[in-house]
Amino acid sequence: MGKIGKILAFSGSVRSQSTNSLFLEFLSKYAPNNLKIEIYASVKSLPIFDIDDIENPPQIMKQLLDKIRDCDAILISCPEYIHSIPGGIKNLIDWLVPNEEIIDKHIFIVHASHRGEDLLEQLRLVLRTVSNNFHEDIFIRFGLMNKNRDEIFEILNQNMTQINEFFDKVFEKIS
Repeated sequence: MGKIGKILAFSGSVRSQSTNSLFLEFLSKYAPNNLKIEIYASVKSLPIFDIDDIENPPQIMKQLLDKIRDCDAILISCPEYIHSIPGGIKNLIDWLVPNEEIIDKHIFIVHASHRGEDLLEQLRLVLRTVSNNFHEDIFIRFGLMNKNRDEIFEILNQNMTQINEFFDKVFEKIS
C-alpha cells in the first residue's frame, strides 16, 4: 500500500451543523483511500492567543501542535463573518504563527458558499503570509448555505468528479 496523506481539517464555524463543518464531514467520509482527513473539533475551546504563553502554551495547544506536526496538510473551510475571518479561526492562526509547524505545512481551503469574497481574500492573504506551502490555486467551493445535512450531501455527491479532482491535486502536492 502506498503513502496515505494525513490532513487535519478545521471548520471556521463553531455552530453545530454548520455548512462548513458538514462540508468537511463529507470530505472526510468520501476521501479516497490515499487520504485520511481528521476534523479538529475544538477550535472554540482554544484559549485566546497570548504571546506571553508561547514558551509554555496551554495543554490544548501543545496537543494541537503535535497534531499539526504529524499531519501532511491543513484544510480549512470557513464562513465569512462581517466581511472577514471569524474570530475562532483567526485565533487558531494567531496561535500557529509563532510556531515553526505552520511555515512549511501544506494548506488548502474549501468554501461552502457562493458568497464570501472578502473572507477569501483576507484568508488567502493571511495564509500566504504564514505558510510557504499555501496552495490557493487548489480550491473548491459549493453553494451550501441554508441547506440541511441531506441537501448538502446530495449536492456534494452530485459533484464527486470535481471533488475527486481536488483530492488528486491535494495528494499530488503532499506526496
